[in-house]
Amino acid sequence: MGLALIRFARGAHAAWGALEGEVIVTPAGWQGWTTGALMALPLDELTAALEDPRCERVPLDQVSLLSPITPNQQLIFQMGNYHSHLREVGVRDTHAARNVFFAKAASSLAPPRGQVRQPEAVALLDYEVELGLVMGGSLTAPTDIAAGELHRYVRAVTLVNDISARDAQIADAQYYLGKSHRGFCPVGPWLMVLEKAEFDQLEHLRLRLWVNGTLRQDANTSDMVHRPHVSLSQLSRAIDLNPGDLLATGTPGGCAIRAPRIGVQKLLNLLPDRVKLAGFVRAQLRSGRYLKAGDVVTACITTADGRSLSGEQRTEVVA
Repeated sequence: MGLALIRFARGAHAAWGALEGEVIVTPAGWQGWTTGALMALPLDELTAALEDPRCERVPLDQVSLLSPITPNQQLIFQMGNYHSHLREVGVRDTHAARNVFFAKAASSLAPPRGQVRQPEAVALLDYEVELGLVMGGSLTAPTDIAAGELHRYVRAVTLVNDISARDAQIADAQYYLGKSHRGFCPVGPWLMVLEKAEFDQLEHLRLRLWVNGTLRQDANTSDMVHRPHVSLSQLSRAIDLNPGDLLATGTPGGCAIRAPRIGVQKLLNLLPDRVKLAGFVRAQLRSGRYLKAGDVVTACITTADGRSLSGEQRTEVVA
């Protein structure tokens, strides 16, 4: 399926290549490129460059993997875009949920295999496995995108973990800061470049995430509330999107965060905001589901027939 493009470092130099088994095939000119520069190339040009006999073949175990999204690109995320996640945070009519977007700082980007530091003031550190869409075309004016036209604008897909500090996001109403700490956006290991006929598979991908080997999230993209072509059409009404920009399409159920029971919610609503939010944090901590130093988070996305779409992420939480 598709073409797996991987960004890596040997020494101080960053380069791109295509993954073939345990070997990276890398053209000589693919050093230092941004994601946008690579995604702007037509598929036939990508393929031709990789077939050049002058390509270097680098063993995968001799390089350090980098985020396949470079820091110059936009990082746009969807909030509450799976029925299962909306239900676990207390939304009753999930079909009526609005399509809500937010951004993460580029400095939150992290390699697909590495560490994330738990900020000192953060107790509610959560995980969110997501399907990422990587732009290959530009959207610079309001555009109505049909379901069958997604290939005209999206070039590749990837795996994203939207790590979140729920204390800042909810208790302190600091959404951007709660999502944007350094290391809070592991991406990859690779970008899977899709051919036109392969885009139908995006409707039935399996997203999974484990914490210390225990499965926490396991869902299908068919559970999305707002489909990718609808979301990109809506975004085009307000902002420009260009090759290499990332749209992470929301997370399914299984996150650490949970809505308080209805009775508890009614009681908390009678209290001053500061007391109410402190009570929320204490209640969330009692679940024991939030990440802590020493935890290892792994995640993957597979096709309906079990093939890996993304490779496996592995992130260790450190103090």
